[in-house]
Amino acid sequence: MKMRRTTIAISAVLGMFLCSVPSMAKSSKWMQVASGVSRLGGGLNTLDLDDFNVTMQQQGLSKFSETAPALYLSKTYIVRRFVMESELDALLWKTRTDSALSSSLFSGWWGMNWGLSLLPKGGVLLVYPCAGIAIGGMRLHVHEPSGSFGQVLNEEPYDVSMWQGKFLVSVGVNADLVVHFPKKGYRTVGIRAGYMYDPAVRSEWNASGVDVKSGPSPSMTGAYVRFTLGRYHRGLSPWSNR
Repeated sequence: MKMRRTTIAISAVLGMFLCSVPSMAKSSKWMQVASGVSRLGGGLNTLDLDDFNVTMQQQGLSKFSETAPALYLSKTYIVRRFVMESELDALLWKTRTDSALSSSLFSGWWGMNWGLSLLPKGGVLLVYPCAGIAIGGMRLHVHEPSGSFGQVLNEEPYDVSMWQGKFLVSVGVNADLVVHFPKKGYRTVGIRAGYMYDPAVRSEWNASGVDVKSGPSPSMTGAYVRFTLGRYHRGLSPWSNR
């Protein structure tokens, strides 16, 4: 319970800060001279799900892959060589169906990264190492995949969703190739790779307000890679002399 309250409190503070970034961009002089890029992409994350999968199999459920496809969305500001960005990530797994039950797993997080651009503005490459923190969670859904009409009317189908909060720390390197199109402006093609650390692996979950003890213990520690496409917004070009 204490861990959950701490996670919610940190999430609220981080959320308010991230929501304030757009207003900062409009009102602060240093944000007005910043370069800015929005990215959308996908990739892969590796996780440590050994203990998680052991518990799942003990309950007669299928294990999940330790490599998960990822979706990625970010907004980056660069002032001189200082980099600040916010990001949204989601990991998706294929639903597993056993003889009696189906199970699905989802993970997502919202975070902030800070870095330092290694190359001067004006070139065709944007490269910077970064480190950050994130708040998110994992959701485990276990349910009966099917049932007869009579069973649905007379028996409550088995259906339970559990979640647990996550606090994450990450380090990585981002590299973008910047291309100029006369009619469309600046676009980027990039790659990002790094390592994520989950410092508080635990077996406690929450299901509809009920604390669940001795559940599976997923760890999000592992490497990640993202392939991205992006665009610079008008007036925030890295070639600006302002």
